[in-house]
Amino acid sequence: MGTLRLGTFIDRYTFRYEREYPHPPERLWEALTDAKHMDAWLMPKNRIEARLGGRFHFTFGQEDDPREWSGTVAEFTPPEVVDFAYDNGGHMRFELHPIEGGTRLYFIQSFSPDFRQDDMSHKAGGDLPGGPDTPWRPGFMAGFLIGLIDLDAYVAGHGPTVKDQEEMVERTHAGVHGSDWVTLTEAYRKLVRKTIPGGVSKADQ
Repeated sequence: MGTLRLGTFIDRYTFRYEREYPHPPERLWEALTDAKHMDAWLMPKNRIEARLGGRFHFTFGQEDDPREWSGTVAEFTPPEVVDFAYDNGGHMRFELHPIEGGTRLYFIQSFSPDFRQDDMSHKAGGDLPGGPDTPWRPGFMAGFLIGLIDLDAYVAGHGPTVKDQEEMVERTHAGVHGSDWVTLTEAYRKLVRKTIPGGVSKADQ
């Protein structure tokens, strides 16, 4: 994998990934706002009404999860910004900035301070190293970075496919994880412990 920028905390409940792509913003935009493309480079299955005020629903590969990762498109400025605002108060935001030779992408995840994750500490990468009042599971953080890496290959036209992602989800549910994911999960676990604003909490606050 080489050296990767893992991202940085903006505050205790907001985290920003940063990546550069050798593609113009217009080529990335469709992949970030069309469900059939997001199914291929991130995780299936998704539904998106790609317009300001449109509704969306993400499953992140967990169709049996009773919670709905649904919400409204709060900002939609092609090909610069799309902000998916969850009904639970969180956001998943993509910002595209043209640079020489391509695009700098900021992917910003935020959660409401009142949000609490379900207990997944028994699953690999499902722990909360920042404390029980924080939303940051290292396995999920690793998965998002891998998705952003896959986005480059997808926009370039050489994978991954929806079938690839569906097979990956099946392996994940079976407890089988790739070596890159394992390495990144541990890296994010350490990053959260060392850098989360406010420090690691010992009990729910």
